[in-house]
Amino acid sequence: MNESLTYRPWLFWLTVIVALMCLLMITAGGMVTSMDAGDSVPDWPLSYGSLMPPMVGNVFWEHGHRLIGMALGLATIVLAVTFARTEPRKWVRKLGYIALVAVCLQGLLGGFRVKLVSSPWVQEKLFTNPTGADVENFRVFVAMVHTTLAQCVLCLFAVIALVMSRHWLYATIGNFCRACGYDLRGTVSGSEDGGLRCPECGLDNTLSLPQKIAAKVPRLALVTAITVLIQLLLGALRRHTDGTIIYHAIGAAVVAVHIIALSRKILVHCSQCLVLARLAVLLLAALGIQLALGLGSWLLTSAAIEANRPPQIAGKTEWASALISAHVAVGAIILAACVLVIVEGKRVVRDLNSDSSQPTGAIPNRGEVLTA
Repeated sequence: MNESLTYRPWLFWLTVIVALMCLLMITAGGMVTSMDAGDSVPDWPLSYGSLMPPMVGNVFWEHGHRLIGMALGLATIVLAVTFARTEPRKWVRKLGYIALVAVCLQGLLGGFRVKLVSSPWVQEKLFTNPTGADVENFRVFVAMVHTTLAQCVLCLFAVIALVMSRHWLYATIGNFCRACGYDLRGTVSGSEDGGLRCPECGLDNTLSLPQKIAAKVPRLALVTAITVLIQLLLGALRRHTDGTIIYHAIGAAVVAVHIIALSRKILVHCSQCLVLARLAVLLLAALGIQLALGLGSWLLTSAAIEANRPPQIAGKTEWASALISAHVAVGAIILAACVLVIVEGKRVVRDLNSDSSQPTGAIPNRGEVLTA
């Protein structure tokens, strides 16, 4: 095994923390929209000319969102620099650089959205004869791009965390558990079919998945991820405008069917793959929570829709805004889980193809795939 690819727990957990920070940023952004706090701070990058204005009223939500974004940017810089100095895999280093660019772009989009509403100079540069309708329509477009990019950034950080895990580093190398990456050298426990049983996760290492079915998992996950992304866009449109709830409801049904089909295929045919099985359980649990949150969000906003006052929330209470923001956050988690299924599923298919070229009974050593 290439010693330069040794699993480093501190670096793995750093990637997990950065991913959680991104999820927190998405949740905070949901609170800004739900509390109608997007225009509470008219300047950018400062807030009322200060790095720390009085955190009162809606300024708390808007500036708090900015602070989380700044913290995420600093953490991403640390991650990219760490990768540049310590990570031997070129493609992983590139992921770190792409994440840094994406986070910076996300911040610039947020600032542009502020300037679009508050700066007459920006409006004059964008529109020949700016009107309120022109500005509002373009504001909604920018807000949707801003939201979508945040979801994609979370997916990117989730993938980075996966490829930095012990499972990813060691599961493709002979003498290490395929499921969790545990070092099996010196282990004598065996399974009934002659395979080597891992003492940590309890699974044996005779990968006997049907290749044709396994190959369908990443393809089905890709279709599911696309439907989820479309559903997130419909949700963003619903939050910033009105009259789209019926399309969002139809999208929820389509997403539910895809997630159930994907999870069933994994749990029935690919349960040997521990990461895929856990992701399938996560998808099913998140789907149930998301449907409940979606119903609650609709009940809170239906009166505002009927009165043509979008996206106002019944009562305008913080707990109601938190419920809707949780709906946004769980949607982001579902999309990230689908992307992880795609990446992990392709790795499993690659392992199956590698095994088919090995002599019967041979333990393949595929350390070279880690440096691709």
